Amino acid sequence: FAAHLFGELCRLELQMDGRPQSAVARRLWTALWATCTWALAMVGRVVGYHRFSATTLWEWASGDAFWATAFCKGALTGAPAADPGAAVPLPEELANLQSVVLAAVLELATPDALLSAERGTENVPITVWNTLLATRRTELAQAAVSCRLPHLLVVQACAAGPAYG
Repeated sequence: FAAHLFGELCRLELQMDGRPQSAVARRLWTALWATCTWALAMVGRVVGYHRFSATTLWEWASGDAFWATAFCKGALTGAPAADPGAAVPLPEELANLQSVVLAAVLELATPDALLSAERGTENVPITVWNTLLATRRTELAQAAVSCRLPHLLVVQACAAGPAYG
């Protein structure tokens, strides 16, 4: 599912750069955006936005960097332009959702998040932990670049202000 979601988001992103958008493209973009936004909104509602973290995001994505970054990009992109023919309800807490998703994705490369599923294994040598962490960070970086996420993160962090450093 993540691969199809990513493929459609990329295709639509390329189509919409500087060109007029067709009604079909706008409806598809709205549907994809809503899928990402509502999926993360459900996670936030279940765990509580005050507990939504990079670890929560990583565990929800089952340790799949591509899945996590694709959904975060969709949710952080912002609401599509209003289309009278496609009335998609927005989560009431959209601003809060985008704030916690931004904070979570900015902390996603931390050892606490990336190694969260590995707790309880104290007898593992530090070299193994370092290798595992480096591998997961590499996967996360590849997924972020594939999803064209860095530019969006910079834009969102600038809009959010100095709290996101």
